[in-house]
Amino acid sequence: MKRISVIPNIDKDKELQNTKKVIELIEKFNKEVLVSEQIAKALKLDKIGCKQTELYSNTDLVIVLGG
Repeated sequence: MKRISVIPNIDKDKELQNTKKVIELIEKFNKEVLVSEQIAKALKLDKIGCKQTELYSNTDLVIVLGG
């Protein structure tokens, strides 16, 4: 597994604190993390942002936070 997409429910993780923790954990294991451009901008992590369609088609694993 090289690429992992993280898709948070922003209604439940309004400050994106849990999302940021998950991203940090994934990066700790030297894996590439992808999030939507909107989430990347909110986290000030533009380098991991991608288009919504790429989150599903260009990844090995998808993690959905908050249902």
